[in-house]
Amino acid sequence: MPALALPPDTVRFYNDGPDWPTTPGLQAAERAYRHTFVAGARDVAQWDMPDPDMIDEAWRDRRRVRDEAQVIVPSAVLFGDGPWIGEQIIYRAGHEVAASRTRGRCQALELAKQLWWELEDAGVSDEQVIESIIKPWVAKVEAWAASEIDPTHISPPPRPEEFISEAQRRMLESPPKPKPQAAMPMLAKSLAVTRRLTDVERELLDWLWPGRIPLGKLTLLAGDPGLGKSFVTLDIAARVSRGLPWPDLPLLKQPPAGVLLFNAEDDLGDTIAPRLDKMNADDRNIVAVEGVSVMGQRRHFSLESDLPRLAE
Repeated sequence: MPALALPPDTVRFYNDGPDWPTTPGLQAAERAYRHTFVAGARDVAQWDMPDPDMIDEAWRDRRRVRDEAQVIVPSAVLFGDGPWIGEQIIYRAGHEVAASRTRGRCQALELAKQLWWELEDAGVSDEQVIESIIKPWVAKVEAWAASEIDPTHISPPPRPEEFISEAQRRMLESPPKPKPQAAMPMLAKSLAVTRRLTDVERELLDWLWPGRIPLGKLTLLAGDPGLGKSFVTLDIAARVSRGLPWPDLPLLKQPPAGVLLFNAEDDLGDTIAPRLDKMNADDRNIVAVEGVSVMGQRRHFSLESDLPRLAE
């Protein structure tokens, strides 16, 4: 791959942090991040329960700032003469302050919302969340935001999980109560279900990633922890959202498409969304399913019973 020939006043990647604050520009970005993070935490302290409209507005602002920073150039501008097709996304230099500002507010609201919902699912009341976790968290966030910026150190903000009591932690870690099982009816004699192959209509596979991921089928990424399954999954999501080619088929263009993400481990605000940003994903084509609301009560999404909700 030849060296990139970036146009003047542009950079290759979007950077909303975290980053080592080693330059005046990155220190300004860190101050902007801290300012909006503490402002978001103070807004959380005014909630009776998580405010989806406020969170959605923060994400819209974050996407707007990223869109304004984008510059689309022909691939040949970056890579020079060669068999290059399509276009590349680069970014305006100096976008870091505005980008970090929107990340701060999003992250504060998301951290509080996700923990709040988990505690609510475990049986902790909204009043307990506010008094025992959110208020002391905001006080510690204010002290962190006012602290000196050290160019040799990345200083992450306090997390609301730090203020969970032992009793609340046990509630979070306790297994869910098993659902009552209906009595099994008397089973009739089982019979094998057979089909002669002469009656089977032949079909061609349609591919999302040719040779690797077929459309309409179940594809599993299996492996030990730490091997990069989540990273590969997000890379696939980013490529689908933007219509980017696959690593082994760089000349095969594909149309952008929608992506549904189901997540049970990583945090959306500080892990998943920043990783997708680095991968040049189009946020407008990616939706994260965080749960299901039933009669005002939120619970986790169940593949067994909630798939019809996606069609709605």
